[in-house]
Amino acid sequence: MPYTCLAVVTAALLVPACAASSSDGNRQSAADQAPNPQVASLPTVDGCTIALPRTRATVEVRITNAGDFCELTSQALADEVFRAALVVTPGSIWHYPGSTVSCRLRFPQTSYGITIRNAPAACHWLTRRSAGWGRAGLVRR
Repeated sequence: MPYTCLAVVTAALLVPACAASSSDGNRQSAADQAPNPQVASLPTVDGCTIALPRTRATVEVRITNAGDFCELTSQALADEVFRAALVVTPGSIWHYPGSTVSCRLRFPQTSYGITIRNAPAACHWLTRRSAGWGRAGLVRR
């Protein structure tokens, strides 16, 4: 069941949602609720890092809502891959000096990416268990 939850979480975080509300409690007209293209902006891609200091392993994430993605993904990785508590640094992408890249992952048709260092098991887990992520540079057929 954790794999299904991660797939749902991944999909939910990758699809931005908008909600309209009225602060005065009055009902708004349809014209008031229509999006204004001059005001609307695309979600920004931010980053975070998941780390296991003991092995100097890092998972560097560049994605919309990265902080939420890292918090949720770190729990699954801690339980199913590393079997240890992990450190999450929202808003900061970093890695240990001299660490080796285990893999680079991409999400199709986006600029989203994950770089994993010193953790080949995390590469395997993310490509097998998480919806959509694949190794960068490979064409999936």
